[in-house]
Amino acid sequence: MSRESRDRHCWGETNSLYCLTANDATIYTGDMLYMSGNYVYPMAYATASKANDTFCGVAMQDAVDKDPTTIRVATDGVFEFDTSDTFIIGEGVYQGASNAQTVYGIGDRSTVTEIIGRAWKRYPSSTTKVWVKIDTREFFTPAA
Repeated sequence: MSRESRDRHCWGETNSLYCLTANDATIYTGDMLYMSGNYVYPMAYATASKANDTFCGVAMQDAVDKDPTTIRVATDGVFEFDTSDTFIIGEGVYQGASNAQTVYGIGDRSTVTEIIGRAWKRYPSSTTKVWVKIDTREFFTPAA
C-alpha cells in the first residue's frame, strides 16, 4: 500500500520531546503515538478505543526497526487527521477503533478522559479531514 506524506502539523508550537523507539515498532511521521514503559509505539499497536490514557503525541519523524533510537514527538499543536464525522469547535476527539490513525468526535464534553485533543475548526457536515489541537497534558502531568 502506498503511503501519503503524513506531515500532519498545521499550526502552533509543537513542544517536542525526544522519546525512545521500540525495537519492533515502525513509526511514520504523523502517527499518533502511545507510550508503554519507556518506549513509544504507533497507536495501531494499542488497543484502539476511547480510552486514550497513554496517548503521548504525534511523531515528527520516521523510525523503522529502532532506527533512529529516539524520535521527536510533538506534545502540542494543531494536526490534521483522517475522519468521517462532523465536529463542533472544542469537541473532544478520540482515536478510531477500526483504524487507529483515524479520529472521531465524542460529542459529550464531560468525557474529557477519553480524548486525544479537541476539534480546532467547525465541520457542520461530514468531513474526511479534521484539525485537532492535541492534548497530552493528562499523560505528562506528574502523579501527586
